[in-house]
Amino acid sequence: MPKRLVHSEAAPGTRVNLMRAFTKKGVASRTQAREYILAGRVSVNGRVEKMIYAWVDLNEDVICLDGRPLEQWQERAYVLFHKPKGYLTVRVDEQNRPTIYDVLPEFSNWIFPIGRLDRLSEGLLILTNDGPFGQWLTNPDSYVPKTYLVEIDRPLQEPHRERLEQGVDLRGYFTRPATVLIPDPAKGRQVEITICEGKNRQVRRMFKTMDYTVMKLVRTRIGPVSLGALKAGEWRYMTAEELNAFNLLRQQQEQPADRLQRIHGKDRYTARQ
Repeated sequence: MPKRLVHSEAAPGTRVNLMRAFTKKGVASRTQAREYILAGRVSVNGRVEKMIYAWVDLNEDVICLDGRPLEQWQERAYVLFHKPKGYLTVRVDEQNRPTIYDVLPEFSNWIFPIGRLDRLSEGLLILTNDGPFGQWLTNPDSYVPKTYLVEIDRPLQEPHRERLEQGVDLRGYFTRPATVLIPDPAKGRQVEITICEGKNRQVRRMFKTMDYTVMKLVRTRIGPVSLGALKAGEWRYMTAEELNAFNLLRQQQEQPADRLQRIHGKDRYTARQ
């Protein structure tokens, strides 16, 4: 196998290695891209390139697969999926545990999950081949709210609810303000929490700081899109209206304070009614 070229400096700006160019363009996974490159099916500026780590410029270089520019292979796909409990949000697991790709069909476009849900969690997951959209949605500075319905081992006490809203210390990382509701006081163990960031197992860890154990966790909403009637294991394409709602969020370019006010203010609840 060709060895990686040695460069004196890291690739700046829009320069990435050739395999990564395929994922950035939303055409194929790095594993698939590697096979294409080594098979001699990929050219850069008219010359066949078999060096999988060769640097290319996404804006300047013409990258082709089977003679067609990567842009011609692009067809944007946006999928909403109700991830079932017990499945990993990865394509392949070294321990042979079930993954979401064991449930999902084989799409004509290569798609990847935006963010993750841990194996024991379930709920809304968005998959796409739109790299910039995925990067924006996972960037905490985008302040896209994510809502979870959580069942804990005992009723949530009011002082603890307030602390969760204000932010808690996760071993040196202080979480941003959250919205924490108890939808039905008669079921005090069920809590709805909305956050605008996504650290690893963050919701579980937030409750753990106050000695609560999460028994069940379901993500019900990401920004303007909700889980709706999707049952565990079911999926559907995002509607044009839903995609437009996300695009509107991206265009607003609000200041962080304004975003937090929208997320935690009354407008959020009015919009959901």
